[in-house]
Amino acid sequence: MFHYIMHFYLSAFRMLFTPFLVLGLYFFVMNYLTDNGDEVGKKTKDTKVPLSL
Repeated sequence: MFHYIMHFYLSAFRMLFTPFLVLGLYFFVMNYLTDNGDEVGKKTKDTKVPLSL
């Protein structure tokens, strides 16, 4: 009986925890990509300014 209750709690915890884990990974990756995109944008802007001048 105790083993069944522990298994139920673990499965419920996994069901609740997995979406938060996926959301955390998603936001982390999106933040990382946007940060790198900003750096690339700054570099392209810096290179475009002398060319336009």
